[in-house]
Amino acid sequence: MKKRDVLIYRVPINFRSKTKSIAKQLLDQGLLYDSEEIGIFQGELDAIKTLQKNHELLTDYKAELLLEALHKKLTVHIKDKNTTRRIRKPKE
Repeated sequence: MKKRDVLIYRVPINFRSKTKSIAKQLLDQGLLYDSEEIGIFQGELDAIKTLQKNHELLTDYKAELLLEALHKKLTVHIKDKNTTRRIRKPKE
C-alpha cells in the first residue's frame, strides 16, 4: 500500500479525553473493524493519555506525534477492513 493511498482515506476519530471509545465511534460511522485490533489501539490511546495527563511524562508535542501515528495505524486498519476487493474471474 502506498503512503498516498492511506492519506486519501481518512477516518474521523476524536481522541479527546472524554469521548466515546474508538470502537463505539467506528460503529456509529458504520465502519467494519477487527475488535481485537481495535482493543490494542484503544490500549495505546489510553497509555498516551495516562502518560500525558496523569504522570506528565509526555509533552503536548510528543503526545500529538504519538496520536498522529496511532491515527495513521487506525486508518490503515479501517481501510483494509472496509475496502471491497475485486476478484478476477479465471480465464476459460
